[in-house]
Amino acid sequence: MFHWNRNIGKIGWVGITISAVYLVVLHWIIGGRWCELRDQELNNIGDFLAGAFGPLAILWLVLGFFQQGIELRQNSAALKLQAKELANSVEQQRQLVETSRDSLSAQLRGLEYGEKISKESKRPVLLIQKNDTQQAGDHNGKDRWVITAFLINSGTLCSNFTIKSTSGHIRCNLPKVVSHPNQEFLIVLEINLSYKDYDKDTLILTCKNSDGDPYSTNLQIIKTAAMRPEIVSNGRFEPV
Repeated sequence: MFHWNRNIGKIGWVGITISAVYLVVLHWIIGGRWCELRDQELNNIGDFLAGAFGPLAILWLVLGFFQQGIELRQNSAALKLQAKELANSVEQQRQLVETSRDSLSAQLRGLEYGEKISKESKRPVLLIQKNDTQQAGDHNGKDRWVITAFLINSGTLCSNFTIKSTSGHIRCNLPKVVSHPNQEFLIVLEINLSYKDYDKDTLILTCKNSDGDPYSTNLQIIKTAAMRPEIVSNGRFEPV
């Protein structure tokens, strides 16, 4: 449906009003001489029409110029509004991306934390319960210390144990290859009595957890008040 007010606009109504008034005035000026145009030559009729309706043509040309300016301003306003909406859309998309990124980061941190907890739960923990230190030797006499360290596995399943001293002067023996949780574990050491610097030595104990990841811990040998060697450890295994 054609809406006059919406489609013509104020400038259109101004043009129509002025044109109607002009035509009324033109008819009043010419009066009843319209019939005389039939007897005029064509060039005279053309001159009359040009002179009579030229002002209307100029009027509508000027009105069209103003109407075009209004439409250009409206189009500019519409473009500015679209640009603003586009900027708002971009900002919303940016916020959405940041929210998604924060959510993914939180999920990643959660996965990393869960993996850390899972890995930490499978860390070997061997605690020394007691030491039994005796002097031993062959029929010629006592020539070495024999230390039996009793350890308890308070962590996960451990296997593939190895132990060695950094100096190589201490003989180490591991009777058990696999240690289950809450199971006793034995280490037997032999130290020659002539080796006086055993307290400066370090024993490196290595094993693998239930996932096959290698771990190691250091065992220290100290001299007790009775000048007897004894093994101490914090039981803390670190990944190799």
